[in-house]
Amino acid sequence: MSGTKRFSPAKHKLSRSVLDASLVLAFAATTGLSGSAFANTLQLEEVVVTAQKRSQSLQDVPISMNAINSDQLDDLNITQFGDYVAQIPSVSFIQRRPGEAQLFMRGISDGGNGNQSLQGPAVAIYLDEQPVTAIGLNLDVHVYDVERIEVLMGPQGTLYGVASQAGNLRIITKKPNPEGFEAGFDLSADTISGGGNGYMAEGYVNIPLSSNAALRLVGWHDSDGGYIDSVLDTITYPVSGISKSSSEYVKKDFNTSKKSGLRAALKVDLNENWTATASVMQQETETDGIWDHDPEV
Repeated sequence: MSGTKRFSPAKHKLSRSVLDASLVLAFAATTGLSGSAFANTLQLEEVVVTAQKRSQSLQDVPISMNAINSDQLDDLNITQFGDYVAQIPSVSFIQRRPGEAQLFMRGISDGGNGNQSLQGPAVAIYLDEQPVTAIGLNLDVHVYDVERIEVLMGPQGTLYGVASQAGNLRIITKKPNPEGFEAGFDLSADTISGGGNGYMAEGYVNIPLSSNAALRLVGWHDSDGGYIDSVLDTITYPVSGISKSSSEYVKKDFNTSKKSGLRAALKVDLNENWTATASVMQQETETDGIWDHDPEV
């Protein structure tokens, strides 16, 4: 005995729509919200980006891109390069130590040759409107008081130059706001299981100077504890028979990192259409030890 089973996509879609509508109405009834009020709660927050050198809604930008706003950065506790790159599906990286990484977009690297006169980078990194691209190195800016991080995939040479064949990563900092005084700080401490201890202090202050001018100051210090041990080892050279040991380099949790910096920005609204912003940033990163290791040793 044989037969044919017919499947109607239209009926399936209708029944699913009725089910979805029933769930929505049931949820609205249990929460005590009216239909219009509940609809407003389902609206997504607009994400404004400047990928094309002007403020636009992310939905209106004809570029394949991702954006992480300041709320997401805070919720994910993102403070450094490896933290935010790991949240972007189209970007990958290889990092050997803080400030030394290769960035990949769509499988193309920012450059794997340390000779600056040879292979040029294919992935550009920008801090606000300033290019900070380097071959095999990345500007590991401490992520604090940052408005958003934008990642533009694909060739961006028209707006961002020759180093953007594979894409562009932009770190957009928060700008001074003349509308009111604002300040804040964060303190934290951490410990690594089987490793060392670390701490972090960061803060900012926004100072209005007039109705159309403001100054914003940001500072941070981040100390990361180590988790790699330099163990004792001996090597004997076969020809001379001389043996040497690493006894003078033996140290526990020796791959520590310290990062301190300051950022200042002055913004003046000249008129409704023109704004002048001057900013300066200084950051110093100090690392000890190495991050390449054998976990089995």
